[in-house]
Amino acid sequence: MADWAKTHPAARLDELLVSLSDAEEGGLTLDTLVAYALAGADLRTETLRDVMTEGSFSLDVAGELLDDRPPPFSRTLDAAIPGENIVLATYSNRRNQWAAVQREADGREFVAWAATEPLARRVAALQAYSERQAEPVVNQADEKPLPSLKSIEPKTMESPGTRQSEADLPKTEEPMVEKITRGARPNAPEWRIKF
Repeated sequence: MADWAKTHPAARLDELLVSLSDAEEGGLTLDTLVAYALAGADLRTETLRDVMTEGSFSLDVAGELLDDRPPPFSRTLDAAIPGENIVLATYSNRRNQWAAVQREADGREFVAWAATEPLARRVAALQAYSERQAEPVVNQADEKPLPSLKSIEPKTMESPGTRQSEADLPKTEEPMVEKITRGARPNAPEWRIKF
């Protein structure tokens, strides 16, 4: 696990999903790994990751080194990852595990099983996150260009006798704002502003 951060991000996320699914309970190590997987690597998170995954430090010492702890992703229900949309969480007596279902905006659903409800929720949400990261980025060069706007050039010199009258201006067929009179809607309640 020491080389976990040096592998491809997708492989890192796959290993994290396995770790979360196999865990008996959540903890600071898993929370740090989730935060690291979501935030990317920098010198500080890489150092903290090494502290947490090394295993040679007690949780108290590691907690002191982590002055601003990561959110308790694997321990509480309300520490959601970006894009998390869990629509169902249930416990199965037969499996002795929790199941969670993540639903994406396009209707795709991801089901995950784990020992606790927070773990199942994070696994399902991270599965969807992994799929979103794997989707190709749309090439904007292939898109149709926006229609160009026609410019209206102002007349630079007007002689005194060539002023435009209202009859020369273009007319619109429909008014921009249609006013509705009180008589058009006699049953509508009257609005009052009270302060």
